[in-house]
Amino acid sequence: MNKKSIALLLALALTLLTLGGALADAEKTVSVTGTATVLMDADTASISLGVVSVAKEAGEASRMNAERVDQLISALEAAGIPRRDISTNYYYVDTRRNYDAVTESGEYPVVGYEVNNSLTVIVRDLDQAGPIIDVALASGANNCNGLTFSTTKAGEARDEALAAAIAEGRRKAEIMAAACGGTLGEILSVSEQTAGGGAVFSNKRSDLAMGAEADGSVGTAILSDGLSFSVTVEMTFALQ
Repeated sequence: MNKKSIALLLALALTLLTLGGALADAEKTVSVTGTATVLMDADTASISLGVVSVAKEAGEASRMNAERVDQLISALEAAGIPRRDISTNYYYVDTRRNYDAVTESGEYPVVGYEVNNSLTVIVRDLDQAGPIIDVALASGANNCNGLTFSTTKAGEARDEALAAAIAEGRRKAEIMAAACGGTLGEILSVSEQTAGGGAVFSNKRSDLAMGAEADGSVGTAILSDGLSFSVTVEMTFALQ
């Protein structure tokens, strides 16, 4: 073996020794995820109510719609909904055409106009959500486009879930560290992701339509199964 080959082998051996020492000195870590979910009752409902009016002329459809929306808003206020909790969701005017006929120009003839005005109504007492829908449908609204539930304590729920997720992550990391024959060191990094939950809409009038006898006293029932707030954290600890 010549001197050049010996020098190359010595250099390679030195490099391997240095790399091995660096790896030995590298910090050992434990990485985990922690997840927690907090359930909380909803205390607010957001209801989407619509008024659809149809007439041969756009102006007439708009006038009819405005009258019905004014009537609806007055009824909602009389039922205890403050004006600040009533807002316009969307408003549009659309043409209605006869698609079974064609004009000389090759277009479908216009036979009328449709005006659609949708309102969002915030109900801060869930026991009143069903009665408010009944009032709306009896006072000009001819569409109920759904509702969503929320809580004024969402921040508290998320904070509670975050703390619980971190505690769960630490618990799992301690088990892993012990199983590896070490102990858990300081936390090196933590990051989190959040997600929300939902609720259920139940309408007793649907039950009536399926055969129950209507006695005039049964109205719309709104039921929430609660809101869930889930948090997942990713954590890295030093392993000692």
